[in-house]
Amino acid sequence: MNEVLINKQLDHHNNHHEVYSFKCFLHCLFTKYGWMDELGGFLLHDIKQTLEESDIEVKSLEFILYKCTAIDSMNRCERAYKFTKCFWEIISEQQPSDDQLFYNVDEQNNGLIFK
Repeated sequence: MNEVLINKQLDHHNNHHEVYSFKCFLHCLFTKYGWMDELGGFLLHDIKQTLEESDIEVKSLEFILYKCTAIDSMNRCERAYKFTKCFWEIISEQQPSDDQLFYNVDEQNNGLIFK
């Protein structure tokens, strides 16, 4: 799930019930993946283990876990949402855009190089 989908779901046109349901869906998802417990606590070891298998740099991973799990809410649904939002904000700053994942512009030849 990425930032665009999150923001679309949380668009101001949605009513409070739909927004809260989406936040609780995130908690349920993280519980099933073993990233959160039923009360909304983060299972840092399990999150780290899963994310280490991705291509996120270890120092970035430590920063993400430190920053994105320090949440000022006790509500499990709100905590899941705030973690997700924080995670995607940091990742989008560090990772190339979707377009860059598929091709690079060859500026000398004004063409595309597909990778």
